[in-house]
Amino acid sequence: MDMLGDFEDADGDAGGDEYAEFAEEAVAPEYNVKDSILFVIDARKSMCADHLALGGGGRSCFLQSLDCVLACMRDRILGGDRDLVGVLLFGTEKAKVPNGHEGFDHVYVLQDLEEPSATSMRTISLIQAEQEQRAADCKPDLLGGGSGASASGEALPPRLGPDFGHLDNSQPLELANVLWVTSMLFNTSAAKNTRRRVYLLTNDDNPCSHSQAARARAFTRSRDLQQAN
Repeated sequence: MDMLGDFEDADGDAGGDEYAEFAEEAVAPEYNVKDSILFVIDARKSMCADHLALGGGGRSCFLQSLDCVLACMRDRILGGDRDLVGVLLFGTEKAKVPNGHEGFDHVYVLQDLEEPSATSMRTISLIQAEQEQRAADCKPDLLGGGSGASASGEALPPRLGPDFGHLDNSQPLELANVLWVTSMLFNTSAAKNTRRRVYLLTNDDNPCSHSQAARARAFTRSRDLQQAN
């Protein structure tokens, strides 16, 4: 029963527009809206460099980025939330985009926007384990694929997770394509009317330094994403 709709004031008039407005705003509170969270992670070699080798401490930026993804997934599972989480890598040697579209080199969809699961968390954990193993056993240049041999000349163990490879930072990067695939992932997601959020994780503050035209294209794509909320 809508009590506000039946309310009458002392003059016998209906409660007025202010009550109707209040009742309208009370419908569908924002906390019922699901989140669609997309982690867009730089997977180039500099992100995979061991911080200890660079004179710092802790794990590589790439491993720390995957830590963030796993923490987000774990919170959603334990909290019983129905939020969606996706992972998009850029700066990869191989490409994998929705519906097999071509022309998006060095962009790899690691996980579509979907509810986190034990399977998706295991895939990311395997990638972390492999990165840690190869960082300890291999020459630095083997992070991008290399010759398949360790620093001692022994054959590397088989890959644990997806084989997407890592570009060198000196190679040109078309960030506009990364943002284009970001838009594609949200548009092809089955869930609608969600709060769409993008987290871009990189250690490169100027990824389009090779080309002002590429920088302009990236700005255009970012404005398109903002206009699409």
